[in-house]
Amino acid sequence: MITICWLLGSAVGIRIAKQVRAHLNGFVVLGMSAYFICLALLGAAPFNTRLWPVYAFFIMLTGLYPGVFFVRLSEYYTARQLFFRENNGFIIGLVSGTLLFLGLGRAALWGMPILVASIVMVCTTLFFRSDIRPKRPHETIVHPVEMQKVTRSGQAQRRKIATVSIHTPS
Repeated sequence: MITICWLLGSAVGIRIAKQVRAHLNGFVVLGMSAYFICLALLGAAPFNTRLWPVYAFFIMLTGLYPGVFFVRLSEYYTARQLFFRENNGFIIGLVSGTLLFLGLGRAALWGMPILVASIVMVCTTLFFRSDIRPKRPHETIVHPVEMQKVTRSGQAQRRKIATVSIHTPS
């Protein structure tokens, strides 16, 4: 249920990203609020299965941010770069969340989301300040290069690959 609801929330986020003018940080706050409401409900009624639709709704709210994130940042990064960062962030969060929960217990469930959300919000704010961000970073850092590949049948196929340059955008 958790994965399906989160993915549904992400799909809704993709659909509403262009219509809703809220800042990305607003979606982070919405997701964090939904997370802490779920945490409080689980603490108050730990095994109440009648609350599952409520949990489903709040989990969908937490999924809105990733959907909006992908749509809005696709102007600046390729899908490959976004998925690479998102997947690495997921793995880092899963590993660090597990280790912190083992070491700190329930305190990690309250403290780590606040810490990570704060870092994400600061980075988002800095990224979207127009005076410090390039217009399309992936074009200034990653340059397409065309290569030829010969197939088994002897035909040449051309395809574009990306190379990363060392210089910083100006």
